[in-house]
Amino acid sequence: MALTMTLLVYIAASLVSAQEIKNNEQDSKRNIFGMGVYNDTNAPPISLQLPVAKEVAGDSGSVLIFGNLIFSRDGDPTSRLPFDSWVVDALKQAYDLKMRPILRLGQWPRTIRNFASDEKHTNYTTLAEEYALVVQSVVSAVNITPMASKLRVLLLNEPNVCGEWQCSEGCGHFIPDTEIAVEVANCLNAMKIAVNNLPQHIRSLIEVAVAPISQLGFSECECCYQNQTKKIPQNQTGVNFIKKMLNTNGVPTLYDNIDFFSSHCYPWGDGPYPGNPIATHGLTVYRDQANIIGLSDNIPIAITETGWRNQGQEAKANWTSNMFTELYGKDKQVDTVTPFLLASNTYAPLAWTLWNGSSLIEKYPLFNATIQARCSMGMGGC
Repeated sequence: MALTMTLLVYIAASLVSAQEIKNNEQDSKRNIFGMGVYNDTNAPPISLQLPVAKEVAGDSGSVLIFGNLIFSRDGDPTSRLPFDSWVVDALKQAYDLKMRPILRLGQWPRTIRNFASDEKHTNYTTLAEEYALVVQSVVSAVNITPMASKLRVLLLNEPNVCGEWQCSEGCGHFIPDTEIAVEVANCLNAMKIAVNNLPQHIRSLIEVAVAPISQLGFSECECCYQNQTKKIPQNQTGVNFIKKMLNTNGVPTLYDNIDFFSSHCYPWGDGPYPGNPIATHGLTVYRDQANIIGLSDNIPIAITETGWRNQGQEAKANWTSNMFTELYGKDKQVDTVTPFLLASNTYAPLAWTLWNGSSLIEKYPLFNATIQARCSMGMGGC
C-alpha cells in the first residue's frame, strides 16, 4: 500500500512538473506584439509596410491584413469578383517574414443584409458559402504548411456600426439595433459554420473568429449611406449588442466553436494609461465582452484594434508602452495585440509612421518605444 501511494505521488509530481515545463515553454515563445497594415488610398504598398511592421512585432509577431470580397451586383452573392491577388501576396510575405497573419474579411458593397436570401434578413447560407470558398482558395494559394502558424480568419468587422451594416431602404427609414443584432448574429453564424465545414486539410490550417463588436454602437440606423443616429453611451462597451445577438431571437450559440476571440479596445476619451479609469475601461472592454459570452479560459483573445488618436507623440509612446507591459502582457489569455494602424492617410491620427508615397519619412516615437517594451518583456527577439 505504501509503495502504491509513493508511486501515485511520484506520478502526480511528474505530471505537475511536465505541465510546468509546458507552461514555461509557452511563455518563452509568447509574443503578443503585432501591427495592422492597411491598403489605404495613397498609402505605401503593403509589400513595403510588412517589413516595417515586423520591426515592431518581432519574430512570431502578428500582422492584421484587411481583405474584401467584392460583388458586382448588390444583394447577389453569386456576383463575387475574383479575390484580390495582393492579399494572397501579402499573406505569403507575412509568412516569409515569420509573422503570424490575421486575415480580416469584409465586403463591398457593405449592404450585407441585402445578401440574405429571405425577407427577414436572417438566411445568409449562400453568402457564407462564398466566404468559405474565398478562405479555401486563399489557404491553397498561400500554400500554408502544417509547421507554419495557422492563418487566423476574422469574419467581418464591427457590424453594430451603421457604416459596416448598411441598409438601402432610403433616408427616413430606420432600423433598430434589436433587429440589426438578429440579422448580424445569423450572418456571422452562417459564415462561421461554412468555414468550420471546410475540408479538414484546409480547416486544420486556420483559426476562426467572428467579427469584433464596436464599443460605440448605435440604437438605430437610418438607411442613408453611412448615416448614424442616436449614439449609445460609451459605458455599454458593445455588451448590450452582444446580448441582443445571443438572445432567443438571435443565435445563442454564436460564439461556440470559435478558435479565438477578437475585440477592439480603444482608450475612451484618449486618456492616459495607467491612471485614467475611463481610458482603462476602454482598453479592457474585452473582459466585459468575454464575460457576457462565457468565453472559455482556453480561447485566446486577440486585441485586433487599439491605439490613441489625438494626443502628442511622446504621450502616445509612453501610454502604448505601458499598455503592453502593464496590461496586455500580464493577461495570459491575451495572445495578440495589433494596433491600428502602421500607415494611413484616412486614419492619419492613428498612424505609427509617416510616408511620402513609397518612401518612409518618419517612425513616430511610439514605434521605437514599443520595440523597447517588447524587448524588455523578452518577446519576439531583439
